[in-house]
Amino acid sequence: MSANMRNQTDTIVEKVFDFFQSDQPSNVEGNEIIEVLSQQISVNPESAGDIMDELAMKFANKLEQICNQYE
Repeated sequence: MSANMRNQTDTIVEKVFDFFQSDQPSNVEGNEIIEVLSQQISVNPESAGDIMDELAMKFANKLEQICNQYE
């Protein structure tokens, strides 16, 4: 994956993750993320797997942090 594609993937992952952590996610913001995500995947279909893998890792890490708070 090129550096530019990696940067775009990282940006999308951060936007999605931040959206899900937001106390007040907006419909507009969600639709913008969907649009960017759809464009990225249409340009580079293989990026879908990278995005999903990175999101899964971020959510797993967050879940671990939350669980550790209650140990």
